[in-house]
Amino acid sequence: MRYLKGTLALLLILTCVLLGGASVFMNSSRGTETETDLKEEVAPYDFDLSEYITMGDISAVQAEFDDPAVCTEKEVDAAVFQILLRNADFEEKDPRQKAERYNRVTVDLAVLQNGEVLGEYSQADYELVIGLSTENGLDTVLGEALMGSLPGECRTAEYTFPSQVGGDELSGQSVVLSATVKKIERQLIPELIDATVAEISGDTFTSVQDFRASVRQDILTEKELAKAQAVWLAIKNAASVRRFPQRELEDSIAMFKQN
Repeated sequence: MRYLKGTLALLLILTCVLLGGASVFMNSSRGTETETDLKEEVAPYDFDLSEYITMGDISAVQAEFDDPAVCTEKEVDAAVFQILLRNADFEEKDPRQKAERYNRVTVDLAVLQNGEVLGEYSQADYELVIGLSTENGLDTVLGEALMGSLPGECRTAEYTFPSQVGGDELSGQSVVLSATVKKIERQLIPELIDATVAEISGDTFTSVQDFRASVRQDILTEKELAKAQAVWLAIKNAASVRRFPQRELEDSIAMFKQN
């Protein structure tokens, strides 16, 4: 629980601000304090947070994650394949051949909500690779719908915009994806050899061994981040504030009133 101490402090500060205490966050707009003043105002808390915050049980969230320090060869293989797939060359298939996994499909994509086309999100000549993972999941959903399609055919799929998409008016909302197939291409995945690794990495790596080691480290980093984010969310949801440190609360209120 190396995240716990900093997390609790942040939770307390955020709660104080919501109740009216702007505290040290307001200082950035004043511009008149000296460096010494700022250091005094952001001094570490000198009280036991456990006296003010009740923590819930987050063991279930922690148990959901495998040891972040573990990364299997199968995971590395899958990640390396995705990288090779992103760097593949393509050639157009016979128009009588259906779309298959790892084919690149060019479509005219229309995004509809309540039967109305949303021009801002629609796009002509939209390209996606069936089976290639993407961050927002749109290509994954659309790719599955396009499996077995032929040029000229129209396929539809329901899609929900991720709620974490900041500033997106459709965040968390469902739409219908309508894709008319224009072209289907088969992939020519490069062979995993030293020369390929050097080319796709811009000579950052010159051997397959070093390349795989870097991919492994990236996977481990992502696992650590995923666990930290999940634990932090569980802490926020499970914690409750019993009371506030009186001195800190009074100081925050006074600072808020001054500004």
